[in-house]
Amino acid sequence: MDWMDFNRDGEVDAAEEYLAEEMLCTSKKEHEALFGDAGDFEDDEDDEEDEFDEDEYE
Repeated sequence: MDWMDFNRDGEVDAAEEYLAEEMLCTSKKEHEALFGDAGDFEDDEDDEEDEFDEDEYE
C-alpha cells in the first residue's frame, strides 16, 4: 500500500498527491518551488518577533 493513499481505496488521486507534497514542504523555499507561493510560510517573518523574551519575565 502507498503511504499517500490516505483513503485506502488503492489509488493515489490528485488530491492525495497534492496533500502529500504539501506535507513534505519544510521551508518557504521548498513551498515556493513546488507551488509558486509561500503558502503557510508567508508569516514566517512575524515569528521572529513572537519568540520568547526571557528578560520580560524577570
